[in-house]
Amino acid sequence: MSKNRKHFPSADDILAFVKDSGTPATKREISRAFRIQGQDRVAFKQLLKQMVEDGMLAQTAGKSYAPPGGLPDVTTVKITEIGGDGEWLAVPEKWHGDGRPPLVIMKPGKDNDPVGTKALVRLRPVHGQNKTYEGRIIKHFSPHEHSTHIVGTIHFPTPDAALFFPAERGNPAPLPVPKEFLEKVKENDLVAAVYTPGRDIRIVDVLGQQDDPKLLTLIAIYQEGIPNVFPDEVLKECEDMSVPEVGGARKDLSHISLVTIDGADARDFDDAVFAEPDTDPQNKGGWHIVVAIADVSYYVRPGTPLNEHALERGNSTYFPDRVVPMLPEKLSNELCSLMPNVPRACMAVHLWIDKHGELQKYEFIRGLMKSKARLTYEQVEDAHNGHPDATTKPLMETVIKPLYEAFHVLDKSRTVRGALELDLPEYQVRLNEDGTVKEMTRRTRLDSHKLIEEFMILANIAAAQAIEDSGVPGIFRIHPPPESGRLAAANDFLKSIGQSAAKALSPVPKDINAILEKVKNTKFSEVVNTIVLRSQSQALYHPENKGHFGLSLTHYAHFTSPIRRYADLIVHRALIRIFKLGKDGLTDDEISQIESIADHISETERRSMGAERKSVDRFAALYLKDRTGAEFRATIGGMSRAGLFVTLTETGSDGFIPCRLLPNDYYMHDEKRHMLVGRKTKFSFQLCAPVKVKLKEIDVMGGSMIFTLVEYDGREMPEPPPDGGMRKPYRQARRKKLNDDGKKRDKRDFQKKHKKPKGKKRQK
Repeated sequence: MSKNRKHFPSADDILAFVKDSGTPATKREISRAFRIQGQDRVAFKQLLKQMVEDGMLAQTAGKSYAPPGGLPDVTTVKITEIGGDGEWLAVPEKWHGDGRPPLVIMKPGKDNDPVGTKALVRLRPVHGQNKTYEGRIIKHFSPHEHSTHIVGTIHFPTPDAALFFPAERGNPAPLPVPKEFLEKVKENDLVAAVYTPGRDIRIVDVLGQQDDPKLLTLIAIYQEGIPNVFPDEVLKECEDMSVPEVGGARKDLSHISLVTIDGADARDFDDAVFAEPDTDPQNKGGWHIVVAIADVSYYVRPGTPLNEHALERGNSTYFPDRVVPMLPEKLSNELCSLMPNVPRACMAVHLWIDKHGELQKYEFIRGLMKSKARLTYEQVEDAHNGHPDATTKPLMETVIKPLYEAFHVLDKSRTVRGALELDLPEYQVRLNEDGTVKEMTRRTRLDSHKLIEEFMILANIAAAQAIEDSGVPGIFRIHPPPESGRLAAANDFLKSIGQSAAKALSPVPKDINAILEKVKNTKFSEVVNTIVLRSQSQALYHPENKGHFGLSLTHYAHFTSPIRRYADLIVHRALIRIFKLGKDGLTDDEISQIESIADHISETERRSMGAERKSVDRFAALYLKDRTGAEFRATIGGMSRAGLFVTLTETGSDGFIPCRLLPNDYYMHDEKRHMLVGRKTKFSFQLCAPVKVKLKEIDVMGGSMIFTLVEYDGREMPEPPPDGGMRKPYRQARRKKLNDDGKKRDKRDFQKKHKKPKGKKRQK
């Protein structure tokens, strides 16, 4: 290895040097070999640290570096098979040692088919078995969750060397930029890259300058691996598409006064509604409701590039500044959008309910409709409250009043049924034209929102019943009851704050609602709603109907949003096959893959939710970046042994208070009572308690904010110790001391073992 290299070394360069050295190399020796000077020293130190964490290098007791002989304490593994006893067998995702990679044995998780997926695990060597570890899963990644793209900013410490700083929380170590990319990037560029073997990177796209707020969403898009460019063949497929005419199974629905009701900034209108009193004398007080949905299945056919790409995306993803649509704009915002006064293909369902809101019968049809108006939630609410405008005034008697009357019947039915009624604040980000944040406001929930929600739920119930009754496979939206362990933990917490009901929480929404009602408008309302939410299972898509716990329904599917959800498109195709509404129904090939499709779109939904959340975090950090040192009202939204998570009242954004910035103490996390407790002072911090915090640090690219605690529950808090105080719990500190003592002992033993024998005296 030449010692005259002038570029910043890559991880592979360092590993090759250490292997060639034959004996462990010190940091100084490696630094001299690559002529590390000036500002490069910090990045070099971080690179060595990262290589040790990744298992590329092993650090000896004497702080030298050697080729890896084992695995780091925490690493990513790939699950390769299921063992004879049901345990999961895995190998490290990256192995830089000699010979075969070590074997990792893990207890099985919830995934029925984990082979090929990855997991972040904590490892412990198995005694007496070389190259074998027991792994405890920290996080199990879906195939789409472990993205290969990383996004970060470029910094030139010297004119001929650049570093890549990943846009991640926790300030991960920068990576050297390979020489071949230096001419393509400049200072403060935001770039997308991929890892190459040896933890080098390859830059695949220069996105722009890091201070451009319009690039914040692209970070989440690349990191989560969300497809955001339509292939030419997909766009070409849409070019010659047009609206169908009435005929065959497609009925003329232009005589029905259907209207769309959406947000003011909505661009795709995929549902329209109508209601009128039922004229059947056998159903006095009942209602006839029509829900018309964009007929996406007419345009998106199985086996086409358009269909394959829609399935790959799984759903649209909504960011503060843009939408990454499931379908090209020609469909999502034009042909499939139920715009006013233009003919549009639709899948419609006639629904008849009785005076108690119970569904009596339904009829699915395909039609050609013309929306009578594009209305907003605020517009409709104002009209209902006696303040109609020029658009809503002519629609009051024939459209708006009947809609609300039918809604009130459905709303009462929901209450009787016992759907879960959580009440937690939601916030929205409003942007200026230049992409900066104008404001972050709490979202107002109107009766008009609930009206559309109840109409959509009713249509979804009918779709699920039709599929279940027919025997034709489909995809259901299921929400399993909460696990007993989670409910027990929630019960324990409610008892600890004196808010348990007459009977404990049970897997029945009505019982949970009784507790929510008890704490309504009290200081415990938010914390109890939060605890109940966290006790719930995650909703998902499944080929078997297993009911929906949160809505307290035995049948539920997603039918009403096929422009933005592939699940709804599958349901439409199933209904077309069931009711013989055309030749473009669910195919036998799709039926054979229905389970894998359901799994895939459940994953893409979670992927989008993660990307949306991270994007909002970055915009929130952008909004507050000039307010470092400012104080905010907040609540404690979560906790761990590392510190407190807080939610700002003003913006709904989240931040973190590490234990080192809390009053000086060792802190222990009492998971049962949702408290962080000081071991010495016994001072405790309670979930959802009101606090005042001061913004200390902010990272826009990572979307993170660090706070200090000013007040807790009205009590003024002392300034954090300048040195960070007692950062670690007692047991961790004790463990560290034992580890340090052990290292010293190992070093002594090593020195004794390899001590050179003194020369023997010559015998006379």
